Amino acid sequence: MSRSQNLRHNVINQVIDDMARGHIPSPLPSQSALAEMYNISRTTVRHILSHLRECGVLTQVGNDYVIARKPDHDDGFACTTASMSEQNKVFEQAFFTMINQRQLRPGETFSELQLARAAGVSPVVVREYLLNSAVIILFTAKSAASGA
Repeated sequence: MSRSQNLRHNVINQVIDDMARGHIPSPLPSQSALAEMYNISRTTVRHILSHLRECGVLTQVGNDYVIARKPDHDDGFACTTASMSEQNKVFEQAFFTMINQRQLRPGETFSELQLARAAGVSPVVVREYLLNSAVIILFTAKSAASGA
């Protein structure tokens, strides 16, 4: 399988997973937004949308794509994509490495996409990790402030 076809299959699986988890709204974001979310070209996004439309997962209403039914794993491909928990472990290690090597400094501004690219994981993994970390940090800070 060619590299671009393997990429398409992997991203189709990620999109299906994200739709099933409710991370992608209906109607779908623009092709440009999807390309940025998954760190892919708009051409690849168009292939993915076409595949999901052919499977009956999406319908096109004007210029928008609407989720017609909840996707299942039969709509995707058998690929060697790391599971979300594996990607989470990879990202956690990469994130702490970036901090320890001072690639990320306190107060520095960064995007989820930049971190996802640097770690080689899905932007969804980065978003979930950062949200969970923020909750833990806030809880710890409030506990320390209250003297608990």
